[in-house]
Amino acid sequence: MPTQPRKKEKHAIYHIMIKSVKDRLLFKSDVDKATFMTKLKESQIKYPFKLYAYCLMDNHAHLLIDSQEQDISVVMKSLNLRYVKFYNKKYELDSRLCKGRFKSEIINNDRYLLAVSLYIHRNANDLPGFRECPQEYLFSSMSVYLGEEDLFGVLDIDRILEFLDKNKREARKEYANLFKYTMENHIEDFKKMDLKIEFKEEKFINEKGVLKSNYTIKDVINFVAEKENIHSNEIFIKNRSHNQNARAMVTILATAFCGKKCKDIAIKFGNLSVSRISQLGNRAITLILKNKHYKDMFEKFIA
Repeated sequence: MPTQPRKKEKHAIYHIMIKSVKDRLLFKSDVDKATFMTKLKESQIKYPFKLYAYCLMDNHAHLLIDSQEQDISVVMKSLNLRYVKFYNKKYELDSRLCKGRFKSEIINNDRYLLAVSLYIHRNANDLPGFRECPQEYLFSSMSVYLGEEDLFGVLDIDRILEFLDKNKREARKEYANLFKYTMENHIEDFKKMDLKIEFKEEKFINEKGVLKSNYTIKDVINFVAEKENIHSNEIFIKNRSHNQNARAMVTILATAFCGKKCKDIAIKFGNLSVSRISQLGNRAITLILKNKHYKDMFEKFIA
């Protein structure tokens, strides 16, 4: 039977599920789970999207992703390649880890968005040691909704909490009450769950915080050159050690916010190889994660 095209929309929010192949665990240890979250952060830098909720089980993972105009297939391919490369190297394997294509469902109203977040957080209840306290599971976003630190720096919880109360403290309490209600009543069909909350009934349109822009590569080059205190022409000079960070930042910003592919950037840089552009992008991700100057540069460009 031929594979059906995936349903995708420009501003869609997706409930994503990744599952491992039958004879293998997706995560064999907490280190694997932490590494997956690190790889997710790396993909989030390269293809900016919002993550509203997550829960990592042993053989599958749930993600609630606001695509922010990114192609969800491209986002998930980036995450999958990064994690599988780590996994196969660690366990000395050279084989498929995930079961076919990831599953995705488009969220089409605010009520269901809230319900899916509760469903995702409920999954930790199936793990030994967390049946009575799923909110304490480290690799679920539930604890962040209750006020704990976002250890992996990947979450945006404001949109869902704002459904409950404009005061974040009160919203957290209400979310905790809803979660307790779903646990005590063993609710499985979250599409039919009565949340007893007033939602706006107009057509659901998700355009909040769209990150794509109309910037050109030239705009990006000028921005990076100014922040690096160099002339923009220096960014085009090949094989110079002093401009590699600038070239890396141009690569990641053009990819993330201008919708440019590696091939486009390779041509702009004087016909570099696509693999070299990919290396520059990975270099930029490391800079943003580990160097305050480049982290600030990335955030200022967004602003």
